[in-house]
This record gives sequence, C-alpha cells and structure tokens, in this order.
Amino acid sequence: MNISQQHSGAELGFIAYGNFDIYAFEGDVKVGGLVNITTQLSKHIQMHPDKNLVFDLARVTYMDSSTVRLFINLKKKMEANQKQLYLLQPSEQVLKILKETNLDKIFTAVGSVEEVEQIVSLAFYQNILPYTVPENKLHRLKCSCAVCGSKEVVGYLIDQSACIWKWEEDDPYPSSYWKDGNERVDLFSLFPVVCMDCFMSSLRINDFHLMENDKIAVRSILHENSKYILSKSIKKRKKIMESAPVKNDSFFAFPRKAEANLQAYLLAEMCAHSMAMYREDANPFMIGYLNYLTIQYAEKEKKSEYLDKCRAWMSQVLNEKNSYNHLELAQAYFVLLQVDLNLEKFKEASVVYDQFTALMESLTAPIAVTDIYSPHFWYQQSLKIWQKEINNKSSAMRA
Repeated sequence: MNISQQHSGAELGFIAYGNFDIYAFEGDVKVGGLVNITTQLSKHIQMHPDKNLVFDLARVTYMDSSTVRLFINLKKKMEANQKQLYLLQPSEQVLKILKETNLDKIFTAVGSVEEVEQIVSLAFYQNILPYTVPENKLHRLKCSCAVCGSKEVVGYLIDQSACIWKWEEDDPYPSSYWKDGNERVDLFSLFPVVCMDCFMSSLRINDFHLMENDKIAVRSILHENSKYILSKSIKKRKKIMESAPVKNDSFFAFPRKAEANLQAYLLAEMCAHSMAMYREDANPFMIGYLNYLTIQYAEKEKKSEYLDKCRAWMSQVLNEKNSYNHLELAQAYFVLLQVDLNLEKFKEASVVYDQFTALMESLTAPIAVTDIYSPHFWYQQSLKIWQKEINNKSSAMRA
C-alpha cells in the first residue's frame, strides 16, 4: 500500500518495512483534519497485528493536543497486540506539545529508521528468547511441530543486533558478520526451522509452537487448513530427504553443511508451495524468495530450474502489488533483476529496474541503506549491479 494524501494542511505518506510500517506526517496536523484516516489507521492495526507502527513527525509544523490524544488511543490498541507505536524524529513543535501535556515519557521517540529496526528486532528477540537454549553464539529454539506434534525440531533464534549485513562487490546475496570480531556467518543457512519427523520447514518461527517446561506456551499462527494440507504432503517431503544422510538432528544443527542448507530450503519451499493451495496462507512472495535463496546452495545443473520458478512467482507478486509491503516489493524487484540478467533477458531487466526506481522515488520515509529490512538496502545494490551492466555494454560497444 502506498499512500500520499492531504488532510487540512497536513501531508501524509506511507512506507512499509519488514517489521514495522511508517506513516509520515507533514505540515499542520489537527485532529479535525485526520478524521478520514482515523478509521484507516485503526483498520491497519487490525489487519497487521504482527507489525509495529512508526509516525514520522520530522516535518510537522504544528500539532494540536487532540491529535496527541488520538495517538495515545492508537498506542493502546498497538499494546493490546504486544506491539508499539514510535515517534520518529518529532519536530521541536511536537516535542513542546508532548512536554506541555506531560506525555513525553509515554511515547518512545527515535532518531532514525535504523534505531527503530534495532528496537523492534530486540523486542522480537526478547519475546522469543525464553523459548530457547544457548548453543554457541546462537539460541536454539524449544519448539514443536504444528503439523505432526513432534518436539524434534531444529531451528535458531538469531540476535540481529549482534550481526551486520553488507554487500560484497556485486554479489547477488548480502553477507552477514558477527559484530563481535567481524567474523562471517551464513545467517541465510540458519533461517529455515525444520521438524525432524515430518520435515515441515519454514522461515517463520511462529509457524511452530513455542515450548516452555515441555508444554506449548505460544501456539503456531498456521491456519488449520494449512496444517491439514501439510500433513497430507509428508510423504513428498520425506522423498526430498531420501538422498540426504539424515540420522539425527545434528544434520540441521549449526553450522549447517551445504547439503543441509539445500535440503532445508527445498523443504521450506515445498511447504510454502503446499500452503498456497489454501488461500489464507498462500504467499507467492515467500515461494519466490525461497527459490531465490535455494539457488546459492543448489547444484549447478539445477539452478536454471530455480531461476525459472523465481521469475514466475516474483512476476506474480508484481502483478498484485497492493498485496505486499514495500520491503517485499523491493526484494521482488531485486530478485527479478538478478534473474533476468542471469537469463540474459536484458529488456525485461531494464523494465524491472525502471519500475524499482519508480517505487523508491515514491517512498516518503527517511532513507536507510544499512538495514536488510529496508527497501533502500536492496535498491542500493541494484543500482550498483545495473551500473556495472551499463558499463559492460558501453565497453562492448567501444570495442
């Protein structure tokens, strides 16, 4: 969803990140002029109970106290979902009103998008941490499978604040490092959580039950129909594992070997594909993204198959843009650009790049280029790769 509206002198913009959504206000903000979006904001909170909200107030020239009370009500709704409302770079005028109304201690003011991501990631980490046990620099999940009920599940909770992501030259995949010592670690290999009995696999921790004292403490978010579909496809998943030397859960334990990485992603892609049969859990973006991540672990002769699948699913995503947030769209454009260039579909790649650029120009939130959960992080690398492609073509023409 991309919003740019005007309400009685106040400009409103919107951008969706991975773990939170930002509404950017500008100009004079009075509650009377926000009547039309009050329902919209409430509906947004209802439709996205798993996401935090950020109000960018850096360009607000005036705000009345009634608007602040509206923000308090929205904050209460967020907290009912165990989520938070943050105020990004509130202007001097806003800070003055908050202090005058004694509300400056109620709201959390943040200085940058990166700070929001750090806070949100830490909150998610802290919420899941009680359901883990330490293992090396990671925390191994204590969870059970929502499909077969097995407690033999291998997965990890990763402290994003302990890691840094960066691009190495024109690499199509970002690299991750521990901040402690700057040691490289393949975080992509640790994302899929895998059940060792029915081989249910997912990138989402919340697809599994979280356990405490050997009992379910937090239930899976999977729909019952999806659980049923996944239970019917167990034989197919076990067939995938026939070629793997699986004897115990150490196969998927950290550090995972290349063959374990491949199997984990093949299983996760099959599960996402199976769930697509049930519309409520259907996610073309997830299927396309899983195929893309599989490529880095796949055998050379199989990569073209995953490239084709990537292209098909991500094209579907871009045909249904309103169903996805800006981060997902940015990653879809990034993946399609890499796939088209790899398949030497240069005209198609040019169209994708132009559309990606148009998306980024439409975003109104502050730019963050060092955060893997920011659309700008993916666009930054696309710029670099596309410029290299242009330079290569220019050199060829000169030759």
